[in-house]
Amino acid sequence: MTSADGIIRARCRVQRISISIRAGLSPIPRCGSARSSSSRACSFTDRNLWETALKLKSQVENPGAMHRQYAEALGIALMHELIRINGGAALHEPVSRGGLASWQQKRVAAYIEEHVADDIPLATLAELARLSPYHFSRSFKSSFGMPPHRYHAHRRIERAKQLLANRELSITAIALDVGFSETSTFSAAFHRLTGQIPSRYRRNLD
Repeated sequence: MTSADGIIRARCRVQRISISIRAGLSPIPRCGSARSSSSRACSFTDRNLWETALKLKSQVENPGAMHRQYAEALGIALMHELIRINGGAALHEPVSRGGLASWQQKRVAAYIEEHVADDIPLATLAELARLSPYHFSRSFKSSFGMPPHRYHAHRRIERAKQLLANRELSITAIALDVGFSETSTFSAAFHRLTGQIPSRYRRNLD
Protein backbone atom coordinates (compact mmCIF):
# COMPACT_ATOMS: atom_id res chain seq x y z
CA MET A 1 0.00 0.00 0.00
CA THR A 2 1.08 3.66 -0.27
CA SER A 3 1.79 5.77 2.80
CA ALA A 4 1.37 9.52 3.18
CA ASP A 5 5.04 10.12 2.37
CA GLY A 6 4.66 8.39 -1.00
CA ILE A 7 6.55 5.26 -0.02
CA ILE A 8 5.05 1.99 -1.21
CA ARG A 9 5.15 -0.69 1.47
CA ALA A 10 4.81 -4.41 0.88
CA ARG A 11 4.47 -7.05 3.59
CA CYS A 12 5.51 -10.65 3.18
CA ARG A 13 5.73 -13.51 5.65
CA VAL A 14 8.96 -12.53 7.38
CA GLN A 15 9.68 -8.96 6.31
CA ARG A 16 8.08 -5.61 5.72
CA ILE A 17 9.66 -3.97 2.67
CA SER A 18 9.51 -0.23 2.00
CA ILE A 19 10.18 0.87 -1.56
CA SER A 20 11.50 4.36 -2.25
CA ILE A 21 13.47 5.93 -5.08
CA ARG A 22 16.28 8.45 -5.31
CA ALA A 23 17.81 9.24 -8.66
CA GLY A 24 21.30 7.95 -9.18
CA LEU A 25 21.30 5.49 -6.29
CA SER A 26 21.62 1.73 -6.57
CA PRO A 27 19.70 -0.67 -4.30
CA ILE A 28 20.92 -0.15 -0.72
CA PRO A 29 19.16 -2.20 1.97
CA ARG A 30 18.83 -0.58 5.36
CA CYS A 31 17.36 -2.82 8.01
CA GLY A 32 16.08 -2.04 11.47
CA SER A 33 13.95 -3.59 14.15
CA ALA A 34 10.24 -4.08 13.61
CA ARG A 35 7.35 -4.39 16.03
CA SER A 36 7.61 -8.14 15.98
CA SER A 37 10.79 -10.10 16.66
CA SER A 38 9.82 -12.45 13.81
CA SER A 39 10.23 -9.75 11.14
CA ARG A 40 12.65 -7.04 10.06
CA ALA A 41 11.91 -3.72 8.39
CA CYS A 42 14.14 -2.82 5.42
CA SER A 43 14.22 0.12 3.08
CA PHE A 44 16.16 0.40 -0.17
CA THR A 45 16.21 2.34 -3.43
CA ASP A 46 15.68 0.87 -6.87
CA ARG A 47 14.46 2.79 -9.92
CA ASN A 48 13.16 -0.20 -11.90
CA LEU A 49 11.25 -1.55 -8.92
CA TRP A 50 9.72 1.85 -8.18
CA GLU A 51 8.59 2.33 -11.79
CA THR A 52 7.00 -1.13 -11.85
CA ALA A 53 5.24 -0.41 -8.56
CA LEU A 54 3.89 2.88 -9.89
CA LYS A 55 2.54 1.16 -13.02
CA LEU A 56 0.79 -1.45 -10.90
CA LYS A 57 -0.58 1.23 -8.58
CA SER A 58 -1.98 3.11 -11.59
CA GLN A 59 -3.70 -0.06 -12.85
CA VAL A 60 -5.28 -0.73 -9.46
CA GLU A 61 -6.49 2.86 -9.09
CA ASN A 62 -8.05 2.83 -12.59
CA PRO A 63 -9.93 -0.48 -12.75
CA GLY A 64 -12.00 0.59 -15.74
CA ALA A 65 -8.89 0.75 -17.89
CA MET A 66 -7.17 -2.25 -16.33
CA HIS A 67 -6.17 -5.17 -18.51
CA ARG A 68 -6.00 -8.29 -16.38
CA GLN A 69 -2.96 -9.83 -18.09
CA TYR A 70 -1.02 -6.57 -17.84
CA ALA A 71 -1.81 -6.16 -14.14
CA GLU A 72 -0.83 -9.78 -13.48
CA ALA A 73 2.44 -9.34 -15.38
CA LEU A 74 3.28 -6.22 -13.38
CA GLY A 75 2.55 -8.03 -10.13
CA ILE A 76 4.74 -10.96 -11.13
CA ALA A 77 7.59 -8.67 -12.21
CA LEU A 78 7.33 -6.79 -8.93
CA MET A 79 7.47 -10.03 -6.96
CA HIS A 80 10.61 -11.16 -8.78
CA GLU A 81 12.29 -7.81 -8.24
CA LEU A 82 11.50 -7.99 -4.53
CA ILE A 83 12.94 -11.50 -4.35
CA ARG A 84 16.07 -10.39 -6.18
CA ILE A 85 16.67 -7.37 -3.95
CA ASN A 86 15.62 -9.13 -0.76
CA GLY A 87 18.51 -11.57 -0.79
CA GLY A 88 18.29 -13.35 -4.13
CA ALA A 89 16.04 -16.21 -2.99
CA ALA A 90 15.87 -17.68 -6.45
CA LEU A 91 12.79 -19.34 -7.80
CA HIS A 92 13.82 -22.82 -8.86
CA GLU A 93 13.15 -22.63 -12.57
CA PRO A 94 15.65 -22.43 -15.45
CA VAL A 95 16.08 -18.94 -16.81
CA SER A 96 14.64 -18.60 -20.29
CA ARG A 97 17.36 -17.55 -22.73
CA GLY A 98 15.18 -17.44 -25.83
CA GLY A 99 11.63 -17.38 -27.06
CA LEU A 100 8.91 -19.97 -26.97
CA ALA A 101 9.30 -23.24 -28.79
CA SER A 102 7.26 -23.70 -31.97
CA TRP A 103 4.69 -25.91 -30.27
CA GLN A 104 4.29 -23.37 -27.47
CA GLN A 105 3.77 -20.50 -29.90
CA LYS A 106 1.14 -22.41 -31.88
CA ARG A 107 -0.69 -23.62 -28.79
CA VAL A 108 -0.85 -20.21 -27.12
CA ALA A 109 -1.73 -18.31 -30.32
CA ALA A 110 -4.52 -20.77 -31.12
CA TYR A 111 -5.93 -20.44 -27.59
CA ILE A 112 -5.96 -16.65 -27.82
CA GLU A 113 -7.75 -16.80 -31.19
CA GLU A 114 -10.37 -19.15 -29.80
CA HIS A 115 -10.91 -16.99 -26.70
CA VAL A 116 -10.14 -13.58 -28.18
CA ALA A 117 -13.25 -12.03 -26.60
CA ASP A 118 -12.51 -13.46 -23.16
CA ASP A 119 -10.49 -12.06 -20.29
CA ILE A 120 -7.62 -14.58 -20.40
CA PRO A 121 -5.54 -14.85 -17.21
CA LEU A 122 -1.79 -14.78 -17.77
CA ALA A 123 -1.50 -17.92 -15.67
CA THR A 124 -3.72 -19.80 -18.14
CA LEU A 125 -1.44 -18.97 -21.07
CA ALA A 126 1.65 -19.82 -19.03
CA GLU A 127 0.16 -23.18 -18.11
CA LEU A 128 -0.45 -23.96 -21.79
CA ALA A 129 3.25 -23.35 -22.43
CA ARG A 130 4.28 -25.23 -19.26
CA LEU A 131 6.16 -22.25 -17.86
CA SER A 132 5.80 -19.98 -14.87
CA PRO A 133 3.94 -16.73 -15.65
CA TYR A 134 7.15 -14.74 -15.21
CA HIS A 135 9.25 -16.77 -17.63
CA PHE A 136 6.33 -17.18 -20.01
CA SER A 137 5.94 -13.39 -20.31
CA ARG A 138 9.62 -12.94 -21.13
CA SER A 139 9.65 -15.79 -23.65
CA PHE A 140 6.39 -14.67 -25.27
CA LYS A 141 7.71 -11.16 -25.84
CA SER A 142 10.90 -12.59 -27.35
CA SER A 143 8.87 -14.70 -29.80
CA PHE A 144 6.01 -12.33 -30.69
CA GLY A 145 7.71 -8.98 -30.25
CA MET A 146 5.21 -7.77 -27.66
CA PRO A 147 3.84 -8.81 -24.24
CA PRO A 148 0.89 -11.25 -24.06
CA HIS A 149 -1.65 -8.60 -23.08
CA ARG A 150 -0.69 -6.40 -26.05
CA TYR A 151 -0.81 -9.32 -28.47
CA HIS A 152 -4.27 -10.23 -27.17
CA ALA A 153 -5.40 -6.62 -27.64
CA HIS A 154 -4.11 -6.60 -31.22
CA ARG A 155 -5.93 -9.84 -32.03
CA ARG A 156 -9.17 -8.38 -30.67
CA ILE A 157 -8.84 -5.36 -32.95
CA GLU A 158 -7.98 -7.55 -35.95
CA ARG A 159 -11.13 -9.58 -35.28
CA ALA A 160 -13.10 -6.34 -35.02
CA LYS A 161 -11.76 -5.21 -38.42
CA GLN A 162 -13.09 -8.38 -40.00
CA LEU A 163 -16.49 -7.86 -38.40
CA LEU A 164 -16.65 -4.21 -39.45
CA ALA A 165 -16.71 -5.36 -43.06
CA ASN A 166 -20.18 -6.77 -42.36
CA ARG A 167 -22.50 -3.76 -42.63
CA GLU A 168 -25.32 -5.62 -40.93
CA LEU A 169 -23.47 -5.60 -37.62
CA SER A 170 -23.63 -2.51 -35.46
CA ILE A 171 -20.48 -1.18 -33.83
CA THR A 172 -22.00 -1.88 -30.43
CA ALA A 173 -22.61 -5.51 -31.37
CA ILE A 174 -19.04 -5.81 -32.67
CA ALA A 175 -17.66 -4.30 -29.46
CA LEU A 176 -19.50 -6.92 -27.42
CA ASP A 177 -18.46 -9.69 -29.79
CA VAL A 178 -14.75 -8.96 -29.32
CA GLY A 179 -14.95 -8.60 -25.55
CA PHE A 180 -15.66 -4.94 -24.79
CA SER A 181 -18.53 -4.15 -22.45
CA GLU A 182 -18.79 -0.53 -23.60
CA THR A 183 -18.67 0.96 -27.10
CA SER A 184 -16.60 3.91 -25.88
CA THR A 185 -13.91 1.61 -24.51
CA PHE A 186 -13.87 -0.33 -27.77
CA SER A 187 -13.60 2.85 -29.83
CA ALA A 188 -10.71 4.11 -27.70
CA ALA A 189 -8.84 0.80 -28.01
CA PHE A 190 -9.50 0.65 -31.76
CA HIS A 191 -8.27 4.21 -32.24
CA ARG A 192 -5.18 3.57 -30.14
CA LEU A 193 -4.09 0.68 -32.37
CA THR A 194 -5.28 1.87 -35.79
CA GLY A 195 -5.37 5.66 -35.58
CA GLN A 196 -9.07 5.63 -36.56
CA ILE A 197 -12.36 5.20 -34.78
CA PRO A 198 -14.40 2.14 -35.88
CA SER A 199 -17.01 4.13 -37.82
CA ARG A 200 -14.36 5.94 -39.87
CA TYR A 201 -12.52 2.68 -40.51
CA ARG A 202 -15.76 1.16 -41.81
CA ARG A 203 -16.41 4.13 -44.11
CA ASN A 204 -12.88 3.82 -45.51
CA LEU A 205 -13.62 0.25 -46.55
CA ASP A 206 -15.76 1.56 -49.41
